[in-house]
Amino acid sequence: MMVSVCTLSARLWKFYDFVYRLSKQTYKNIEWVFVDYLYEKNAKTVSYLSSLLKVPITHVQNDLNPKYAWNIAGNRNKALTYAKGEVIVFIDDFAVIDDNFIQEHLNCLSNSSTISCGKMYYMKEYSEVFNDSYSFYSVEQVIKHDYSNDSRSDVLKNPTDCTIVLGNEWTYTGNLCVPMSLFFKTNGFDPRLSSRGEDSDFGLRAGKLGANIVYNPKAKSVNLCTKNNPILSNVCKDSFCSIESFRTTINNEIDFYTQSKKIRNIKLENRYGCDVLVCTICGAEYILNPHTFVYNKLNNAEYVVPKELFNLEEERKKLCKC
Repeated sequence: MMVSVCTLSARLWKFYDFVYRLSKQTYKNIEWVFVDYLYEKNAKTVSYLSSLLKVPITHVQNDLNPKYAWNIAGNRNKALTYAKGEVIVFIDDFAVIDDNFIQEHLNCLSNSSTISCGKMYYMKEYSEVFNDSYSFYSVEQVIKHDYSNDSRSDVLKNPTDCTIVLGNEWTYTGNLCVPMSLFFKTNGFDPRLSSRGEDSDFGLRAGKLGANIVYNPKAKSVNLCTKNNPILSNVCKDSFCSIESFRTTINNEIDFYTQSKKIRNIKLENRYGCDVLVCTICGAEYILNPHTFVYNKLNNAEYVVPKELFNLEEERKKLCKC
């Protein structure tokens, strides 16, 4: 059974470390599907590392249309389009994983309807030791430095096995293992959730369609602090499309909107029953309250991404014909 490890990146500043981690996995039938926001710049490096470390890599260009260039859900769907595995693992590009990471996820998949949510640690402060050279450190060595626990483990009082069934909103694509059949069933991620909330939305919809979502503390990852993402050349300038804070989680929606009013080429509209910021140049959207949007969908029994927005099966068929 092949496992496709999928990542999105414009911040993987040390390719070797991440690919090295994959090459050391005890479970060997894997590929890395890498949707790259800096595809041309990184192409030679990725190809070299693939041959050096014997890890099959499918290197994919992110969407070049400015409207979708930073669309996280859309680019996750692109990874699913190219993935060859029967099982998909989504992992953040700045994560440290141990050699048995993939195997621990697979151990938790009791059937084709099980989703394994791994345990994540988050770094509190940037560390040159672990951020700049972490290839030979284990997860346990790194988390001794300065890390906080996954918020889910706090809620669940630190369970030690994967018998705990999670609420469906607790699905994080930073460390997630899903049978590909469930992505076909849900039709992937909703591209209207361009910057956040696409993972919990997927979990909620998958749960409605019969998925069993479990917490797996044995599949551990450590998220390092990241250096600033480079600004893409193919996004609108003087709009939220090119501003880093608009592509990360904002805890305070009022502050978020206050900041957005300082930016040109932006307007506020009511779409999908909630407030949406819209780039007046390319039409990119940013839903201000994704929770409202998601629960409106659930109330309307919209558990499958509309095929006019994205069609996973058709996109994969097109790729096979190329």
